[in-house]
Amino acid sequence: RPLTLRAISSIVACEADLTQTIVDCGGLDALCSLVGTTDDGASRGEVLLALSNVAAGTAEQVAALERTGAFEAVAREMARGSDTFNREAAWTISNATASGSTSTVLAIARGSRSVEALLELLPAADAGMTEVVLDGLERFLKAGATEVHPEVRRVFESHDANGDGALSRRELSTVLRGLSLDVTRPEAAAVLRRFDADGDGTLSLAEFGQLAVQLGSPVVLDPISSRFREGGGERAIRAVAQKHGAEERDGATDAVAERCARLLQL
Repeated sequence: RPLTLRAISSIVACEADLTQTIVDCGGLDALCSLVGTTDDGASRGEVLLALSNVAAGTAEQVAALERTGAFEAVAREMARGSDTFNREAAWTISNATASGSTSTVLAIARGSRSVEALLELLPAADAGMTEVVLDGLERFLKAGATEVHPEVRRVFESHDANGDGALSRRELSTVLRGLSLDVTRPEAAAVLRRFDADGDGTLSLAEFGQLAVQLGSPVVLDPISSRFREGGGERAIRAVAQKHGAEERDGATDAVAERCARLLQL
């Protein structure tokens, strides 16, 4: 078994087309079944390394990994895993939030306790692992923020004239006029600046959703944000920010503290 795991792990560390051969032959189901049943430390490490590499693959491969229940198994085992296991498990989850589509990231959060598992790692995490955990949590929260009312999504998509997934100032003006809000160009620009959270000069669906709520749209509960807060996320992030802010200030520690502050604003 160890040699087989090492071979699979080596294959999925290569190009996406080689990883796809493992996906196509049912290798992901086999790996997932070993997460909680492999007692040998080296073997568990190989399983997690393989899963982590797949999670860093294409969006389709991450979606296939999610369908096997791998993230549910990994997050469950993190409650009793060793530091080495949990480190690789955190990489697996974080890689998936980076490579997976928004819908897959949402499915991972809904179908497992990955958000909670990442939060539980923060208190004892070193600087490197803190960055990995914060990366994953930030992408989970951003995915959750895309949850909007179906009517809001319909309005957004119907006015996204060029289909680029964002509303320009002109497109936003058209939306507002369609809502019987007679706004001038400067007023539309001011609205855009207020809700343009990432400062790219346009409104994403999530940003437009925040505007819609202000205009009276029904609120859609963000399950990821709720689980983050119920799991003590805000308290954990503030503790990390305080820890790094109190350490000797250099570029790295300041960056972590600032990152925590941004995350709490999501």
